[in-house]
Amino acid sequence: LQQREQVLAQAREEVGRRFAALRRALSEHLGMDASPPDGSFYYWLPLPEHAWADPLAFCIRLRDEGRVVLVPGLAFGELGRRHARLSFAASEEQIAEGVRRLAPYWQPR
Repeated sequence: LQQREQVLAQAREEVGRRFAALRRALSEHLGMDASPPDGSFYYWLPLPEHAWADPLAFCIRLRDEGRVVLVPGLAFGELGRRHARLSFAASEEQIAEGVRRLAPYWQPR
């Protein structure tokens, strides 16, 4: 607790770097512009239209084929159907690689 100012500043800086990596990757690979969340290391990622009917199946396919885990927004209620929760609590390199792996699945089938 005595080091909270230093620890919190470092944590905020690190989360900011990781979000910046996510933002760059989303722009480069998915053509998306991302706004930072209000205080977490999760991003509410819009799913492609072809995933809306069965977002759970889409996320399982991403896990099994693309080797990237997303939590379907539907897990948080019907209003989340068109989104997935993406964590950016990884290294900048892992974030970039994960988004690169998502890109082919965002194309219409």
